[in-house]
Amino acid sequence: MAINYDAGAIQSTLTSESDLSSSQYTFVMIGTADLSCKSPADGNSEPLGVVTNKPAAAQAASVIHAGVTQVKCGGTITRGDLLKLTADTTGRVQAATPGSGDSFTIVGRALQSGAANEIITALVGCLNSGNHEA
Repeated sequence: MAINYDAGAIQSTLTSESDLSSSQYTFVMIGTADLSCKSPADGNSEPLGVVTNKPAAAQAASVIHAGVTQVKCGGTITRGDLLKLTADTTGRVQAATPGSGDSFTIVGRALQSGAANEIITALVGCLNSGNHEA
């Protein structure tokens, strides 16, 4: 089954504040300048969306804020898992564990299984994100 990743996605083109050329399919956060984005500061950063291209600094970054897209795994993920950002600055995702007592933002749900650094398909949503306790 072929997936059209752009169909119905809410997306924008923003200016990359840093080199994101090795960050394709990772989450970014809002930048310090208007209409810009950058790598997350940590796993508790407010996610803005997934960068789907490979922009260098000051280049156009294609960002999907909500919809079906590809994401990079930061650990083992099983299809159906809720997703959160990893604790580092990579913008990768890991399985979120409800009831763990941790505070995190749910950024999507896995539609495929994968392992660390693999690219999987996920339904993402960053329109009303915020930190939540599980």
